[in-house]
Amino acid sequence: MQHVHSTHEWDKDELEALTAWFGSIDVDRNGVISNTEAIEVGLEDLVRKYDKNKDGAVSFKELLVSLETAANTRGKEVDMFIRKIKEQHKNDVFKKDYCKVMFKYEGNAAERQLSLEKGDVVYIHSHHARGWAKGRVVRRNKKMVEAANSKMGYFPESYTRVCAAPKPPYYNIPVPRPKTLPSIEALSTRPVLLQDVVFIMEEKGGLEKIQKWAFESKGELGHFLM
Repeated sequence: MQHVHSTHEWDKDELEALTAWFGSIDVDRNGVISNTEAIEVGLEDLVRKYDKNKDGAVSFKELLVSLETAANTRGKEVDMFIRKIKEQHKNDVFKKDYCKVMFKYEGNAAERQLSLEKGDVVYIHSHHARGWAKGRVVRRNKKMVEAANSKMGYFPESYTRVCAAPKPPYYNIPVPRPKTLPSIEALSTRPVLLQDVVFIMEEKGGLEKIQKWAFESKGELGHFLM
């Protein structure tokens, strides 16, 4: 896994939640979010907003850079988004189902059915009555099939067995920052950083650090908390 320089120092739990959220949209597991994948989850503007390279897809690095830029002017909005996906990640909301095809299946195109080859890996979009599921092929002959080139369709689950999600290429995840006491200026734009204060308070010797930090603020901390 490669690490990239980041202008914002991300927490480990923030990065874990962002990676899980990103991976839940990147269902073909090719390391980027295509417009097809974004539309399927109701995020029609995602690629338009975050595709800095103008190549029709959003990489994890592009997402982070966009969030970092937005945090400078819309810090509270970004914090709310991060808090939301952290809670969703905690509740395992981003888990996606995949299956491996055990028997060849000739689908009826008129009924929007998929034709499957033995060994295909299929992303399961939704489960339906009478043993049917809706999804798309993401691996064939052990090669990636990108979402933009793979039709969504129905198939009988009895021809498949559950399998793990394909491993994506690295997402260029930056090194998470250690917890540090924020400046009063940083707190005024990103109140969520108070979580770091609570975290440090629970560490050994944390209370002394907090007392020193509060003393050195020269009363500014009191004004902020009021």
